[in-house]
Parts: sequence; C-alpha cells; structure tokens
Amino acid sequence: MVEKFTGDRGVIDAAVEYDGGKWTMVMAQPLVTKSKNDVQFSNLGKSYPFGLALFDNAQVRHAFHMGATSLKFAK
Repeated sequence: MVEKFTGDRGVIDAAVEYDGGKWTMVMAQPLVTKSKNDVQFSNLGKSYPFGLALFDNAQVRHAFHMGATSLKFAK
C-alpha cells in the first residue's frame, strides 16, 4: 500500500506474514467505533459472522473460502 486508508476503512490495521509455506494475517480495529457502517463489538459474549475476500494475483486456483466465518472473543 502506498498510504493508510482513511474514513471507515482507515480504522482497520492488518499485518501479513508468509512463513513455512503458510500465510498468517492479523487484523485489528477498535471494538466500538462512531461509524454507522461498522459492526460494533460491544457484546464480547456474542458471536459475529463475517466474510473475508483475498486477492492472490494468481492466474488459476484462486484463494477462496466457502461461507461465513464466526468471530468469538476468548474469555
């Protein structure tokens, strides 16, 4: 990236690493924001479904994931 996103997308930070044949991505954002477009993670006992789209720049065999993933906070 040339510069950090601004607005609603600007509150999400991410780091990616490739090691031992596997990719690991860590994302972070505030639990509660002032945006009407963001999910508010105000109930840490709740499960939050989400999807993630990755672009791997491949000609064939693109990266994909079927269905939604759920985020649950550890207690």
